[in-house]
Amino acid sequence: MTSRMVEALQREAMEKGIEQGAARAFALLFERRLHRKLREAERVRLRERVEILGPARVSDIVLDLPVKELADWLADPRAY
Repeated sequence: MTSRMVEALQREAMEKGIEQGAARAFALLFERRLHRKLREAERVRLRERVEILGPARVSDIVLDLPVKELADWLADPRAY
């Protein structure tokens, strides 16, 4: 394995770790606002939305929406 291949694998692993950490952080914020644990399907949907919308937009959503609207946004598979 060349050093470039090793560097690419390390970079990919680091990016994956950062994504997983961000997903966990968002899940904690959503759980705190909703006063309950997220279900696995909600965690998956949240990770997808962070990837599509970006962390800044999801931050706005979790911090700015009223709790009822936040729960509806998370429950609706078509909401973005």
